[in-house]
Amino acid sequence: MYAEFEALTGDIVSCPRSNAPSRKPETTSCAFGKDAHGRQTALGDYTLNVTPAGGRRAVAGAPLEPQTAATQSPHGLFIATGPDEFYMAGSALNITLTPNTPGPPMVGLATVEEGRFVDGRWVRGRTLPGGDTGQGNNITLRSGPGAGILRVTVYRCR
Repeated sequence: MYAEFEALTGDIVSCPRSNAPSRKPETTSCAFGKDAHGRQTALGDYTLNVTPAGGRRAVAGAPLEPQTAATQSPHGLFIATGPDEFYMAGSALNITLTPNTPGPPMVGLATVEEGRFVDGRWVRGRTLPGGDTGQGNNITLRSGPGAGILRVTVYRCR
């Protein structure tokens, strides 16, 4: 896990930032034990509300899938590369954002992209639709092999 995050951090910090090229990237991270509760952590102009994700169901009404090493130790790395732009990597976490600066009180997800870094450049994969983001309200870093990476842009509204 740490080697993946170390390589990822280097790629993110060196990549061009679309929103604020002169702003220094900020980072934060979290890891949870088996009986952990949610955490709040400030990152840029926002507070990340991070909770371990529950088990998944193969289909609606099916029993929860068995716990895996990834769901037993949720973890994440969060990097703000601009005032409204973040990269998030990790596994088995739910994230919502709230503003921690004056202005409109609500935060919406403008875009959430799955992707990866190739030679220090972001390569977008799938753009997640509203059904995968709680209609633009929350982000889930799913459990599974390796750390998933998302590029997230947000906006504020009333």
